[in-house]
Amino acid sequence: MDNKYKYTYEKTADYCYKDTEILINKLNITNDEDLFNAERELVSLRTYELNEKPLKGNFDFKYLKNIHKYLFQDVYRWARDIRNCNMMKLKLEKKIQKI
Repeated sequence: MDNKYKYTYEKTADYCYKDTEILINKLNITNDEDLFNAERELVSLRTYELNEKPLKGNFDFKYLKNIHKYLFQDVYRWARDIRNCNMMKLKLEKKIQKI
């Protein structure tokens, strides 16, 4: 898979399957390309739902966590939780480093 879709994160057993860089997920997918495709499909459906019926609330940190939970609820148990490590897609990380 193209690296622009891969995640970068501090090494932690809390978020990856043992001896891999694959995020632990509700679907038990251990192949990065399959996980990418499943995440894309499921999050796209949830994005459509949010566009049709937005979440109510104040635009604050709690609200953003609720959006994260809604979008990723089908894929990751830790959606909405505050993570104990840095995690982002490589493509985004490279853009941030240029700033």
